Amino acid sequence: MAEATEDTRTLNITVTKEGEEPEDVVYQVKDFDNEQLTAFNKLEIVQNSKQQLIAKAQFDVECQTVLEKHFSTVLHGLLNPSEETDDGAEETDE
Repeated sequence: MAEATEDTRTLNITVTKEGEEPEDVVYQVKDFDNEQLTAFNKLEIVQNSKQQLIAKAQFDVECQTVLEKHFSTVLHGLLNPSEETDDGAEETDE
């Protein structure tokens, strides 16, 4: 039978009270009751989802930039058929 491992995760929250300096508070997840653990797990899911969304958006912007450059080059070649493209290759009709 598999041995249970202790949960070593922590939750770090910066608490700012009016008129006081911000204070970092660290909570040990192993000390959470079921309701707190459920809320913590949901928070982790939301944070991971947010990071994935940001990474996907950044990747999509990179892809769109590459496509924008490509179609700009194609259009330039179509508008100026006597000129060569920047990389010296001739444009082809597609």
